[in-house]
Amino acid sequence: MDIVVKIFQVMFYITGSVIAVLTYIKAKNGLLNSVNTEYQKKVMDRLSILAKEVYDEFDRTSDKFWAKEDQAKEVLHDLHEKIIPYKHEIITKKEMPPGVRLPSKFQELDVFFK
Repeated sequence: MDIVVKIFQVMFYITGSVIAVLTYIKAKNGLLNSVNTEYQKKVMDRLSILAKEVYDEFDRTSDKFWAKEDQAKEVLHDLHEKIIPYKHEIITKKEMPPGVRLPSKFQELDVFFK
C-alpha cells in the first residue's frame, strides 16, 4: 500500500511539473512577450492620461471644469460679430445667413467621434 501511495505522489508531481512547464511556455509566447508588455504599458499610460482629462472636467478647481466655460456666451459673441455687417439685410429681408459656430467644447468632442 505504501508503494502505491508513493507511485501516485510521483505521478502527481510529474503531472504538475509538466503542466507548469507547458503553462510557462504558452505564457512566454503570448502574455509575457515583450511586444505585448510594451503595448500594455502604452495602453495603461494613455488610460491614465484620459482618466486625468476626465477628472479635470469634473474637478471644480480645474481650468477645464465644464461649468466654468460659458459656451452660450462664446457662441453669441461669435454670432454677433458675424451678423453686424449684415444688420440692414437681416432687418429688411427678415432672413439670417445660415450657419452657427459650435462651442469649442463641442468641437473638441466632435474630433473624438470622427
